[in-house]
Amino acid sequence: MEKYMKGLVVDSNRNFVLKENLVRPVVQQGEVMVKVKSASVNPYDAQSAQGRFDDYFAEYGVDKEVQSGLEFSGIVESDGQTFKRGDKVFGYVNMITGWKSHAEYIAINENQMALMPSNLTFSQAAAMPLGSLTTLVALQDLGHLKAGMRLLINGAAGGLGIQGIQIAKLLGAHVTAIAGDSQAEFLQSHGADKVYDYNQVSINDLSDTFDVILDLTNDKILKDMKKHLTPNGIFIPAEPNQENGGESKDAQVGYLMVMEGDYEKLTRIAEWVSGGKLKAVIDKEFHFSDYLQALSRLKEKGRRGRIILNW
Repeated sequence: MEKYMKGLVVDSNRNFVLKENLVRPVVQQGEVMVKVKSASVNPYDAQSAQGRFDDYFAEYGVDKEVQSGLEFSGIVESDGQTFKRGDKVFGYVNMITGWKSHAEYIAINENQMALMPSNLTFSQAAAMPLGSLTTLVALQDLGHLKAGMRLLINGAAGGLGIQGIQIAKLLGAHVTAIAGDSQAEFLQSHGADKVYDYNQVSINDLSDTFDVILDLTNDKILKDMKKHLTPNGIFIPAEPNQENGGESKDAQVGYLMVMEGDYEKLTRIAEWVSGGKLKAVIDKEFHFSDYLQALSRLKEKGRRGRIILNW
């Protein structure tokens, strides 16, 4: 087995570079080796390159050269307790510790992934874990969303939003979505009951109240959202902080922080996918050698679903 691999690293100028002589991971207790076939690109990766998580990496002693890439799909290359060599898997690595997925190989805890739905390609599978898992936790565990309840998703056309719409419909909710122009037909095709163009309608213009508001733009604050919530409604910012009220003790806020994959929840998501109840949505695909184009796409408006890198 070769000792080296390719992977994306950040140079001294905070730019991504595809390096070819990275030392491959060594599998620890509870982990398996996975040959990555596809991985997503999302805002976390750009933030990581800019140094946003450096203090956390330092605090936890993270010294891996690859520090970007959360979602992945691939093939298991070592036998573990749950998975065996040759299994096709998908998952979501820990946001801070451990190996990141913008590399040819990762060593990953078996609890952070699940068997890949057989009806998905590797690129489709890599578009699923983070968005599906995060929105499932937000809507089910934090928002306690049930049949007949009303959900508002702000910023609904991205990877999390598309999964959020579909999962909310599986839970039986009425879904109102806010996104950019020309997104209505697309979002309705994935289950949205109402769609508003944020260029035409502001959240503040809405007269409806909602049981759950999921703000994926991270632009809204709890104080302003209260008037749009039912008496027991929950506001969930995608990145909770003091400014948006996400870290407050207010009963009407849900603290959303999904640090890594979850075998049981990912298995449930895989069952939904296998049953045709949940679909992967890809914005654009690129080869890893075209990573600069993928990162540029991340900055563009009008994206629909996940940006994917393939080996």
